[in-house]
Amino acid sequence: QFLKAEPADSRIFILSTAPDLAYYPLARAGRTYWSRHYSMWMLPGLLAPSPDPRREAIRQAELRRVRAEFVADVTCSGPDVIVGELGYLRKPKRQVFDAVGFLSEDLRFKAWLATHYVRSKPAGRYPVWRRVGERPASCLSVPD
Repeated sequence: QFLKAEPADSRIFILSTAPDLAYYPLARAGRTYWSRHYSMWMLPGLLAPSPDPRREAIRQAELRRVRAEFVADVTCSGPDVIVGELGYLRKPKRQVFDAVGFLSEDLRFKAWLATHYVRSKPAGRYPVWRRVGERPASCLSVPD
């Protein structure tokens, strides 16, 4: 319903841990998906701390990498609409997951979002941000 109501040329970026909610609705609607990842499927595992210090260091590094790649993908695509998952992850324990909140832990992204987007009417249980003004001219790159 949400996709049908959007103009055909609207760039829509859906952030979800499930490909069936992030990628496939856009693909079935004949729309382009703007990320190198099909979804944030790896985050449930990456959000679970490890008691092993070596594995925890690897987990933290991967979490930073995934966040940085998504920040670059979202900001470089300059979407007209950003749809973010807001729900619960059940593994390894039940916890709240906010896709845009996860990206906003990068303060550069948080400032970018506040500058270029406004919160809009949600798409069901998914919060929506709509671009205001022109498409951003620059994007946030993945740090070296």
